[in-house]
Amino acid sequence: MILVMVLELVFKLMYFSPAYDPKVHRRIVELLEAIKARHGIPWEEIVVYPAEWYGKRLMMRAEEVYEEYLKPSTNLIKTSSEILRSLGFDVIPETAARKFGSRRGLIRVAGTVALAFGDVVVWASPFEKEVLQFLKKLYEEGQSLLNKLVPDPLELMRKRHRLDRAASVRERHVLREAALELDSRGYDVFVNVRHNMLAGEDPAYMFTPDADIIAIKGSRIVGIEVKGARGEEPSLDQIYVGLGEAIFYLINPIHFVYRGAKLDGGIFDEVYLLLPKLPRDLESRIVRIFRDLRIVGLTTLEQGLIVEPEPNPYLNEEKKRVLLRNARVLERYRLRYGFV
Repeated sequence: MILVMVLELVFKLMYFSPAYDPKVHRRIVELLEAIKARHGIPWEEIVVYPAEWYGKRLMMRAEEVYEEYLKPSTNLIKTSSEILRSLGFDVIPETAARKFGSRRGLIRVAGTVALAFGDVVVWASPFEKEVLQFLKKLYEEGQSLLNKLVPDPLELMRKRHRLDRAASVRERHVLREAALELDSRGYDVFVNVRHNMLAGEDPAYMFTPDADIIAIKGSRIVGIEVKGARGEEPSLDQIYVGLGEAIFYLINPIHFVYRGAKLDGGIFDEVYLLLPKLPRDLESRIVRIFRDLRIVGLTTLEQGLIVEPEPNPYLNEEKKRVLLRNARVLERYRLRYGFV
């Protein structure tokens, strides 16, 4: 009895929406709501495909979904598919790479439904037939089907703990923590800012590379390039790439046209590189590089501000004033809880 109560508390369904076919999308939502009403299993939606007919804001890119939720559970997804197949389901027992990758190397997750235990994905599929079949059966059987997929919840909880430790240094986690901290300090925060070239707005802009975080408070604009870690701490090549991209923030956005005139230079008063932590054996040397360079600051989640940068030498005050007066053109990238 206690085991059943624990399972009911931690299971949830995730829908990476919308499905490409509006009819399929509506049917998935109907089944998710029916399962919630009948069995109390909650579901959450993460928008990964900006379909015009759907009209909801993009929350995560397909590649981010794959890296954060699907890739870490690749063997578990395959094992669960094998269990479902043994129960009579018409599913393909493949790894996440095969299920969600294409021959051209693209990741496709729109329309995917995933069953998660806490934040650990137990099973997932992007295929309409598999998704609808699974949801219909879950509606019929409820907890008894979940028990067959997770015979050892304690082992899954241990797995979740290991994944949580690894996730703490991922780029998405680092960006989220920094963005929420800035928001709590009264900044207007915009994340993963790219361009508004198709919106017909004035000014029109394009950031290259994308601006991971733009933080505005009063007349001050701060740009932050975020890098995570593939292992327990960032590698030297990740720091090199991050520093190079941060340097280009000094003249970002590369394209900026206002009232027909192109404005060059940067908009950021200061630019920083944000890391989860510094490599222990290289910490002093990395800090020295940033102190000698001066134009890019260095900060980490672990230690906070390490190197304060000098003011941006390429700042174009007119360009900055134009953006501050017309900050509405950044609105589509404003921080939303659950968006980063």
